[in-house]
Amino acid sequence: MNTNPKTLQTEFTHITGALVTSVAVFEGLYWYYWRTQGAVDLTFVNRIFAWDAVILLLLVLLIGPLCRFFAFFRKLIHTRKYLGLAAAALGFVHFLVTYIFLADRFPAAALIKNWPAPLMGLLALIIFYFLTAISNRWSLMIFGPGAWWRIQHWGVRIAFVFLYLHVLLAKKSLWVRYLDGKTDMATPPLSLILFGVMSAVLLIRIGFLFVKYEHPGIHPEPSVNVIPLASSSTPIQPNESTQQSTSIGV
Repeated sequence: MNTNPKTLQTEFTHITGALVTSVAVFEGLYWYYWRTQGAVDLTFVNRIFAWDAVILLLLVLLIGPLCRFFAFFRKLIHTRKYLGLAAAALGFVHFLVTYIFLADRFPAAALIKNWPAPLMGLLALIIFYFLTAISNRWSLMIFGPGAWWRIQHWGVRIAFVFLYLHVLLAKKSLWVRYLDGKTDMATPPLSLILFGVMSAVLLIRIGFLFVKYEHPGIHPEPSVNVIPLASSSTPIQPNESTQQSTSIGV
């Protein structure tokens, strides 16, 4: 384990940044529900957990494209790992609250009848926790840099698609009622707004599958991104597949 004080301080900075972001998003969502609903019970807190996780994941997926054009976002590259870990933790809390503490609102018969939505959410959660489990240098050594990067790279994208489908299937009936004027909502549902943001991010990420951007001065110098292995004094010199060391959402 690398115990260099400067390295530990840097890691602590990334962790703190992710925690502060997560708490700030939670507080913002809580304020929104308090202002629009007048009261925030466990059902709304559970929604806040879910949307907090979604927003953090959107940040994870956006940091990569943004750092290609704006040097400032390079500072957030390694923070992505902890944003991803926070999103996975919040997703798990949402799962527990939904199926344990709010079990009376989600009976087994209803889950079976509407099985696609919970299944998509469960698949997304499983993938996120697998990515979390291998977000360390030991897994990097076991899988090898290339394979590890591909698992992280495609895993987070596949999980996001499952999450996208989960939101769509779970909320589409509410959106249809709102658009048909059959609800008493004065403003669009928060889920509809965030789904629009998810759709935009999905299109951006799809676009980056086909377009390669090279911007001089944006990409880090190789010497800055050497990955020190825990059990070896010989560092791995990274290429594209290892620049984002042990990070969810490469």
